Amino acid sequence: MTLKRCILLLIHLTSLTTILACGPYYPQGEDLRFSLFEPEVYGFYNYTSFYYSAHSFRSYEDFFSGADGKCENIAMWELRCTGDVKEEDIMEAVYESSYSIDTKNITNTFVKHLLNEDIAGYEYLKFAWQCSSSNQFLQDPWEKNYGSIQFRTNLIEQAVDKARKASDKGLKKRYAFLAIRASYYDENWKLINELYETYFSNNKNKTIIDRWATFFKAIAEEDYLNSLVYAAKTFQDTPDKRFRINQIFNPKNGWKSAICLAKTNEEKEAIWLLEGISKHKDATESIKAILNLNPKSNSLKFLVQREINKLEDWILTPYFTEFQPSLYRLVDQEIWESVKDPVPYTSDHINKQVLKDRAQANNLLVLLNSNSSIRNSRDSYWLSVKSNLLYLSGNEAKCISLIESALRTTKFHTKAKRQLRMLYFLAKLKSKKHLNTTESEEINRLLRIEKNNGNGAFLFAYARELEFQGKTTKAALLLSLIHI
Repeated sequence: MTLKRCILLLIHLTSLTTILACGPYYPQGEDLRFSLFEPEVYGFYNYTSFYYSAHSFRSYEDFFSGADGKCENIAMWELRCTGDVKEEDIMEAVYESSYSIDTKNITNTFVKHLLNEDIAGYEYLKFAWQCSSSNQFLQDPWEKNYGSIQFRTNLIEQAVDKARKASDKGLKKRYAFLAIRASYYDENWKLINELYETYFSNNKNKTIIDRWATFFKAIAEEDYLNSLVYAAKTFQDTPDKRFRINQIFNPKNGWKSAICLAKTNEEKEAIWLLEGISKHKDATESIKAILNLNPKSNSLKFLVQREINKLEDWILTPYFTEFQPSLYRLVDQEIWESVKDPVPYTSDHINKQVLKDRAQANNLLVLLNSNSSIRNSRDSYWLSVKSNLLYLSGNEAKCISLIESALRTTKFHTKAKRQLRMLYFLAKLKSKKHLNTTESEEINRLLRIEKNNGNGAFLFAYARELEFQGKTTKAALLLSLIHI
């Protein structure tokens, strides 16, 4: 009996004691997807919504869009302050509670500072809270212009006037942004375009306020391809708007058409990033384009990370589980959308596709190594990338050699080092390399650690490799440690 049938039988017997009416659970999707190269390890938190997954893209809302993990808007307010002002008080006054700016009972250190030394800043904050209640679609279908609400229209007029009169450049842009955001809910696209052109189009040193304004400019822009350029820049530069951009702008073929309108390499890179993220099939074309534009780009790193996670699913999910990849239907929909009679999925078909995907992993490695800075890099991320691609392409010997060299010469943080060690021992086991005494002790220790960490994927993969080599007793003992 194959391991696949044993797993299904075990699940079936377990289900009979708990959910008899519903029948057995059949694993699919994210429950099957195999992955060891975790994006969190290398700090791609601002791309969390777009990690490769069998689930749909999901929004993970937070304020942290700065390179240092700090809310950029809060950091800008901090620059206006002198003396002892608490960051949590700024957060409360700006985002959490309008009551904190009430002058009758002031305990907030930030508000005290504004009242004593920055009355213009206080007046802006009070007005911003006044506008906040209008930032929603309030519609009355009995009215002709039901998108427009009079009290919001009045606030927009006030914000425009305050932006025009403000002497402080920072507050001038803030008031203009309040008018732009309210105009979005008022569906006044003409005013959004005018305000953006006046206050934001020529700013060289862009802040989070500029980038938020660009988000609404992308929506209001009349020319569709131009709107895609603005959308791509917003996606690249403004993490808290990425999910909304993906929801609003998701054309199948529009991104490439917009590249001809991009004025800078940064804009071209942004378009290729969004085009690559929107693909379920391979995004090598996007990776190659960004590699040529900016090989040091964080966008490139994330697309490569995502591509490796795809290859893990396409290669390792069927290799270890004998099931098809978790997203095979969506991938085929993109590959075969013009084919009337696609090839049915069989074990033979999956095995042939795995060989093609291993070749694709090697092609990606060759592409990355064509850039000298990446080829010669001792950066921990690129060393991990190359090690994973060597393993996925079936070149275990070079994978082992590279990991040994990397761990000797490069400092990895704990999780990244643990990932490499897991890959190292899987490659050694698959290539039937002998483990010395030290390595034997280390793999036993690593298996215990991953068991305690709930990493059933690694234990399952190691057990399967043991089974492939006829070491079924060891494989069964290791499988018994996994909590299903």
